[in-house]
Amino acid sequence: MELVRDYYRANYRPERATLIVVGDIDPAAMEIEIHQRFGDWKAVGPPPIKPALGTLVTKGESADVFVVPGGMTSVQIAWTRPYDAAPDTFAKRRTKLIEDLGLRVLQRRLSTIASKADAPFIGAIAGSQDLLDSAHVVLVSANSEPDKWQEALTAIDQEQRRIQEFGVGQAELDREILGYRSDLQAAAAGAATRTTTTSLPCWSAASIRFSPRLPKTFRCSRRSRTASRRPRSIRPCCMHFPATVHRSCF
Repeated sequence: MELVRDYYRANYRPERATLIVVGDIDPAAMEIEIHQRFGDWKAVGPPPIKPALGTLVTKGESADVFVVPGGMTSVQIAWTRPYDAAPDTFAKRRTKLIEDLGLRVLQRRLSTIASKADAPFIGAIAGSQDLLDSAHVVLVSANSEPDKWQEALTAIDQEQRRIQEFGVGQAELDREILGYRSDLQAAAAGAATRTTTTSLPCWSAASIRFSPRLPKTFRCSRRSRTASRRPRSIRPCCMHFPATVHRSCF
């Protein structure tokens, strides 16, 4: 318990905190309330030393095999690019939205393949994440029978290459836009039923995102742009970066 308390005191400090308020509020009244609730918040102890994360090294394609006896066979293809630390802008969100839509199409295509009787893999997933403010990673992963891992790897590679080369169909895009909007609308409709006091969702570094649920202030800007996306422009943006291939048996 003391270890947890020390960590909290060292890292949860006024100078490291950002307070975000979302909703129809009276700014003056909110400022008074913030001062009342947080005005006496003082840091305890010295601030933590910022860890040295090192320098990213450019790496080409690579492949690795990890074996754990008795586990399920999994194949993964990952693309990495440097983390984008630029300020949040409309253009940045637009780029992310295009990537999200492309990955949603890829995810649905892989799910369709997995549903067939002679599928080379049992299930597959496609998504992206920002890893520890160091890299942006796009990952396509599939579980397969031990003797079908090569077929599974070939299938997911071919499907992402097909989207890269030919883009997506209008019907596919319309379906994902509808699903994307539905996710956002469901999140907004359920806001009043949330029991947590956290204002915004906290995404862990390991989370894979397909349709992030955004606060109300961001939802309109995304929804207003989705209708103008053209199928040829929707491609998972990862396809232009070196790939890392893993085969795992967990």
